[in-house]
Amino acid sequence: VYVVDVGNSRVQYFDQYGAYLGQWGSAGGGHGQFTSAAAIAVGPDGSVFVGDTASNGRVQKFNSTGTWVAQYTTFGSPFQALSFPRGIAVDSAGHIFITHRGADSGDIDHMIELAPNGTPVTETYPGHGGRFRNGVAVAVGPDDSIYIGDSGNRRVYHYDNDGNYLADWNGAGGALFGLTAVAVDPGGALYVS
Repeated sequence: VYVVDVGNSRVQYFDQYGAYLGQWGSAGGGHGQFTSAAAIAVGPDGSVFVGDTASNGRVQKFNSTGTWVAQYTTFGSPFQALSFPRGIAVDSAGHIFITHRGADSGDIDHMIELAPNGTPVTETYPGHGGRFRNGVAVAVGPDDSIYIGDSGNRRVYHYDNDGNYLADWNGAGGALFGLTAVAVDPGGALYVS
């Protein structure tokens, strides 16, 4: 179990019973440092991805015990540089999905898909009205479909692994106010907080 400890600029990890195993990270902008780590995901090979918002605007990749491997921040045109990466998920093939506030800022968020080697594949599955207003979370289902939680539009979007729109939900009562996270269990049930 990996936990982003935002206030202490570190990642802590535990075994399945909650026993402490270790930690890594410190405050700053270097490799393995964080200014405001906001998202974490584990890949099928055990790699750990940490989204660092604020001034760092990047996702760092580590091995399972915290050794720094790589970072993703800028990709060149036509892809937006990462700015405030807030959600990370990894599919069974190792593709990395990141929701972030694009460098164009304003009221538009983006979702970028990276190949396992960090090369951009595609960007921005359109949200409500053709854009995300606050894409704070992303999860991958057992069938590798993608769920994006958008707190600005107060809904969750569902796409297949090729980026084709499947459905969206706005929760019981008509809206998901304050949406912060989405998760999908092995049976495909969606959880939203």
